[in-house]
Amino acid sequence: MTEKNFRVNNFDLLRILAAVQVVVSHGFHHLHLDKSNTLFRFIEKFPGVPVFFTISGFLIAASFEKNSNLKIYFSNRVLRIFPGLWVCIFFSILTAAIVGNINFMNPVSFPWLLGQLSFMQFFNPDFLRGYGTGVLNGSLWTITVELQFYLLLPLLYFFFKKSKSVNLLLLLLFIAFFLSAILLHAFRLTETQNKFLAVTFLPHYYLFLAGMMMWKIKAYNSALINGKGLVWLAIFLLFVYAVPDSSITSFIGKILLSVFTISAAYTFPKLSRKLLKGNDLSYGIYIYHMPVINMLVEKNQISSANYFFLALFATLVLAFLSWKFVEEKFIRMKKSSLLRQ
Repeated sequence: MTEKNFRVNNFDLLRILAAVQVVVSHGFHHLHLDKSNTLFRFIEKFPGVPVFFTISGFLIAASFEKNSNLKIYFSNRVLRIFPGLWVCIFFSILTAAIVGNINFMNPVSFPWLLGQLSFMQFFNPDFLRGYGTGVLNGSLWTITVELQFYLLLPLLYFFFKKSKSVNLLLLLLFIAFFLSAILLHAFRLTETQNKFLAVTFLPHYYLFLAGMMMWKIKAYNSALINGKGLVWLAIFLLFVYAVPDSSITSFIGKILLSVFTISAAYTFPKLSRKLLKGNDLSYGIYIYHMPVINMLVEKNQISSANYFFLALFATLVLAFLSWKFVEEKFIRMKKSSLLRQ
């Protein structure tokens, strides 16, 4: 398969669907909507974060192999993540100050802000606990995890150079982190320990590695993957509905979801471009939905589907503005990038 064919895929569309799944999950929870709804329970079968992590592993590995210059690699990551994030953080601060009358002029604010703007997006100080859901933007913890993925990837490729069988080494790493994720889940940790663990790469790395593995074996060119999205969707749904739910089956289900994600990217691969016209709103949807939901919760605008759709609409508008006026402009500054990653 040529590079041109590799570039024609549905990743932008899949990321938007994953982001909307997260919005639905958080919206129903924080706005106190009916979670027994059949459609909601179906959407919950497709958790968005594992989809993001898998796509990230697939595409970041592809991008790094095209150009392994570390300066370009890290500058591209910065241009993709931070401009949109920084604008969203200041939007969150502004709305909290106006809607919630939160005073950010205190000794904790400055170090907290530095953390938000760099790599500690998960930290939420006590002075914000009284606003909205109690966390200014609870979705940003995944940014911290993604940044760890980005730091580890060049190290992996350094060791790959010394290995005679890269695919075997990658498979062994995947198995090791997959089993460690299951074991960590089984440990009886305190709430604080679980929260700390969740913002490290350890319980999530197997998903990133799953994406990397599918890139390394050129899954997009495989007869088992390419064009087989509906088949893998059927396999995934059969598994999640027919197999009794448990912690282990949950992990296995996420792996099947990872395979389905990559397969769906190369099934009717021109669909994304036809629908989105090159616009990638997924990042904006993901980072802006919680500031919007927080405003509704702060004003006690909950327990109504109308408020959820209001939140979704406002999020889409903010995501579009973020893409057009911030993200897209900085993405064009990236050098030697295989994709918009």
